[in-house]
Formats: sequence, structure tokens, C-alpha cells
Amino acid sequence: MLIFKPSTGASGDMILASLLHLGGKKTLDDINSSLKPLTGASITLERIEQYHLAGARLTINCTSEKKYQPSELSALISASPLGKTAKKMAGEMLSRLVAAECAVHNTTEPVFHQLAGVDTLISIAGTCKALESLGAFDGEIYTMPITVGAIRNAALHIFQKSRHPLNLIDCDHELCTPTGAAILSTIAKQVSSVEGIKVLSSGIGFGTEDVCPPNALQVIKAAKNKVNPMRLKS
Repeated sequence: MLIFKPSTGASGDMILASLLHLGGKKTLDDINSSLKPLTGASITLERIEQYHLAGARLTINCTSEKKYQPSELSALISASPLGKTAKKMAGEMLSRLVAAECAVHNTTEPVFHQLAGVDTLISIAGTCKALESLGAFDGEIYTMPITVGAIRNAALHIFQKSRHPLNLIDCDHELCTPTGAAILSTIAKQVSSVEGIKVLSSGIGFGTEDVCPPNALQVIKAAKNKVNPMRLKS
């Protein structure tokens, strides 16, 4: 099973970076080989340390300035070599994100401006490919309460629909992005605590916000402890 701990934020690049830090070079190679033919973009991973935490930060390498309509992003996901479950999850993430942006901006077809939409595609499809490579879709995926600061209305709209628990803190930075909200609300069941597990490995993905405590998200790969039965608290 995988357990996300977004105690200081969640964005698409942080989630993907945490999974890549967990999965290593093979997972990174799988994503680049799958997504580069679709967009011409690739990703690199920088291993860094902040506030005594060792983790990774993601960089998206793209020279294209093309702006994608949501329908075009959906078509790219459909054309990708993702497996059936990964493709379904990616489509649901995009649908949640588009619905939220449309509701907030009172439009039917928003254009994604950040990195011309490539970052949205990489974050969503890349995360699903990473989960597929890690075999995570065959197990359980959970998330602890998600910490938010200056959160955008689109992210709030997503959480209002999904009813995932949030931790609100006094912070001027956008700790949880709409893309991060769409990803976690789609793939992960919400819990407040998980007891009786055996930790196998973990990964940390850093964001770009310069805040303290650090803008980092941790993902834990765990197994059920045979001695102490696993208990979940919602």
C-alpha cells in the first residue's frame, strides 16, 4: 500500500517527485519513454536536502509554448501507452480539474496557461504511470489530511466535492494546487491515521515554495503488519 502525507502541501510536481524518489531511475525512465513522444517534454529529477530532509525536486523540460484545450489533453492521455487503470485514473483527474476550473471561471472550456498545459499533462499522466510502474493500483492508496495555505478556489471546489479532510494553516503561499487536489482526491482514500503497518520504503517530493516547514510531500510504501493488525481512522 501507499500512504501520502501532504502535511506541508501537495502539487502535481510534488506528488510525482515523491513517487520518483520512491521508485528510482526505472520509474523515471518509464515516464519519459511514455510521455516524451506525446508532448516533446521530458522530466529530470534533482536529489536535494532541505531542513535535514532528503528528497527530490522535479523539473519539466519543454520548449513548446502551445496552450492545450482540455479536450486536447484528454486526447493525449487516451493516446498514451498508459495501462487501462492508469488511463482511467488520469482521465478522472483531468475531469475533476476541468470541472473545478470551469465552475470557478464560469466557462465551459478553460485554457491551461501554466507551462502551456504541459505541466498539467506531465503531472497527471506521469503520476499515473509512476503508480502503474510501482504496482500501486493493485493495492491500497491512502492520504492523510491535506495541509493548505492560500488555496485557490478551484482546489477548494475539488475538495468540496470529494470531502477529503483539510488542515488549514496561516500561510500566504499556495501549498496545495488544483492539480494536486485533483490527483489526491482521485487516487487516495482519506484517513486521519494509519496504525499497525510495516514501513518498506519512502520518498519525498519538494515543491518550489520557499517556506518553513519545507514545502514537501512524503509517500510511504508499507505492508500490513502481521503482528499488529492495521487500523484506519477516518
